[in-house]
Amino acid sequence: MRWIRILPIALAGLALAAPGPAPVAKGAPGKCKQPHAPVFKLEKPRKPSCAIGGSCTRRQLEAYDDEVRDFRRALHFYGEELDLYYKRANKFLGCMSELD
Repeated sequence: MRWIRILPIALAGLALAAPGPAPVAKGAPGKCKQPHAPVFKLEKPRKPSCAIGGSCTRRQLEAYDDEVRDFRRALHFYGEELDLYYKRANKFLGCMSELD
């Protein structure tokens, strides 16, 4: 259930960092668009305080498991965004090398 609250925040953060109109290389007006790396601003879930004494209820453990699952999902999504950035960066470098 918690992922419903976290995922939109994660997606909004990545959407803000998503490549939009990028600066153009000085040597080629409008030809080579420089990509922007995605920003990762999620915090790792913390263990519930009851875990120290081993007195967690099933509900508390399930909530923590949900948080961990949501974090992993957001991390995977960030990884996909990073892969896309690397592909765009490689394309940008190829474009820039053609200008020389």
